[in-house]
Amino acid sequence: MNSQEFISKALKTEYSPKVLPITEESLTSALIMAMSCAEIMDQLKKLIIYGKPIDTVKLCLAQEDLVNFSETFTNSMIESGNATIETPVTNSDINIRLLHAAIGIFTESGEMLEALLGQLETGVLDKVNVMEEEGDTRWYEAILIDELGIPEDQILNTVIKKLEKRYPEKFTQEAALNRDLVAEREVLEEGMRAC
Repeated sequence: MNSQEFISKALKTEYSPKVLPITEESLTSALIMAMSCAEIMDQLKKLIIYGKPIDTVKLCLAQEDLVNFSETFTNSMIESGNATIETPVTNSDINIRLLHAAIGIFTESGEMLEALLGQLETGVLDKVNVMEEEGDTRWYEAILIDELGIPEDQILNTVIKKLEKRYPEKFTQEAALNRDLVAEREVLEEGMRAC
C-alpha cells in the first residue's frame, strides 16, 4: 500500500471532537509533564547515541516539572471528571487534530519503549507488538500530514536536506553536538515555501 492510500484509509477511521472535556489547566499540565518526560528521554538519547554528557540542569528542571505539575494535573482532572466544564478547550484554543496526532505518537512511542523494557527483562522482543505500535504511529502521522496540508514527500525531502546540512558526509557525534540551528531552520523554511 502506498503512503497516500494509507493516509486516505486511515482518515476514514478518525474521529475529531470539536470540544475537549478538559480544562485548559489540565491540558497545560499534561502537556508540560509529557514534554518533561520527552526531555528526560532526549537526555538519554544524546548520552547513548551522541556521547553527550547529561545536562543536569535540564534533567532537574524536567523532574521538577513532573513533580510540580502532577498535583495540579491530578486535581484539575478530578474536577474535570466530576463537573461540567464551563470553558472547555476548543479548536480555537489548540488544533485538536494535531493534539490528537501528537498525543497518539507520544503514547505509541511509550508502548514501543514498554516492548523494549520487556526485551530487557525477558531477553525476548515482541516484534508483533512493535510492528503494531509502528503501524499505529503511522495512523497518527496520517492525521498530522492531512492537517498540515503538506505533502508527505515534501516533509521527507525537507528532513533529508536538513540532515544533509547537519551531516554533510555521514553521522558524527561532533556534528550531532555542534549543530547550526540557524542553517537547519533555513532549510526547513525553504521546504515550507516549496509547498
